[in-house]
Amino acid sequence: MKNFRVLKDEAEYQHVPLEERKWTLQQRMKAGQRARRRSKLLTRAKERASRRMASPEVLQKRAQRGARNIMRSRIAKGQSVASMSPSQKMMLATRLEKFLPKIKKMAKRLVKVKRQQELQRKRSKNKTKTPGQVKG
Repeated sequence: MKNFRVLKDEAEYQHVPLEERKWTLQQRMKAGQRARRRSKLLTRAKERASRRMASPEVLQKRAQRGARNIMRSRIAKGQSVASMSPSQKMMLATRLEKFLPKIKKMAKRLVKVKRQQELQRKRSKNKTKTPGQVKG
């Protein structure tokens, strides 16, 4: 059973996007387990979504993630995040919080780039189809 402190923490995090949350070590491990457990389902969902054009919300999310990754690499000074220890990742997350306004501004500019990449992806996918594969 969850105690009041856990419920309060969860309620505070309801409005915070996943990328902006500060994860504890246990939360990080649990999220990894959840991702591994759902990997096949997510793979199928990604494959289905790849057939459609991304919505503006999805493009915004991609831009936000791209901006976060750019800032993360700047703060990490070239060190790969994958090779960092969990405690280093937590410290990186706390340092990233200071840059949230800058990340949001950067994401606004990146939306245009992500839309162009999506259009390019769709165009290249259509070019590889042969006339026999097109549904009529």
